[in-house]
Amino acid sequence: MNPSAITALVDRWRPETHSFHLRTGEMTVTLQDMSLILALPVEGKQLCIDTSCEDWRGKMFDLIGKVPDDIVNKKGEKLRVSAGATFSWISQNFKTCPEGASQDVVKLYARVYVWYVITRTLLPDSSGNTAQWHWLKALTNMETKWSWGSAALAFLYRQERFPVGRPKVFDYKDYEDHGNQLRLPTWAYKWDVVSEFSGDPVAAYWNYTNEFDNLTPEQVEWEPYGPRSKFGDPLTFALNPACMMEATLWYMHCPLVCMWAVEHHMPQRVMRQYGLL
Repeated sequence: MNPSAITALVDRWRPETHSFHLRTGEMTVTLQDMSLILALPVEGKQLCIDTSCEDWRGKMFDLIGKVPDDIVNKKGEKLRVSAGATFSWISQNFKTCPEGASQDVVKLYARVYVWYVITRTLLPDSSGNTAQWHWLKALTNMETKWSWGSAALAFLYRQERFPVGRPKVFDYKDYEDHGNQLRLPTWAYKWDVVSEFSGDPVAAYWNYTNEFDNLTPEQVEWEPYGPRSKFGDPLTFALNPACMMEATLWYMHCPLVCMWAVEHHMPQRVMRQYGLL
């Protein structure tokens, strides 16, 4: 992460509009990004469940068959810990599904894997090393169609975990889908990873501030995915079809719900990002 760039961006973020206010206009992360980068479903039930941690160990055991051991100090006293499991514990206990496992065991490992991915990338806690219990609770019934796209965006708006850096396409290789188009990559496969920051953070902050203050409309990549007619063009990039399945929902002006976080999606403020202005 680049703390200097993040700070310069946060200076220009307005929670009332959920957008960055720059001289050239407003910009923000939208449901379009949730679809094209992450291929997360937008349509579905709002992610809002009981977050009670009462008897969470017993309920976790019922769902995945294991629970972390109690942590005790040198005096033999149990230490108070967050309801959930550390990522290292999950990796140690559920790294590989046994060969020849039954369908129930496969579903169990799939549930843990989804829990791990969600809590590590989309909905992390402040510790950075724990998968919280209530996200596993949301996976009790794997058939429930949650709106993970709107939940992830609501969480992003609330936590202000912004991506940093201008998208840069790198020389990617052809992707083998093994005859299943849903195994094709999302747009994230095309973009290079922003390198980790190193340097004087104070000097870098002022450099970013000056760059933002002097930004002109000609320098802005309003449509980082290119013209919409080119999305997923097999002649340029074979995009996973799941990325475009809910394109009509990108323009919704609606509340986004993720447990305790309720934030508004306001695409009408950034229509240039959709190529509509």
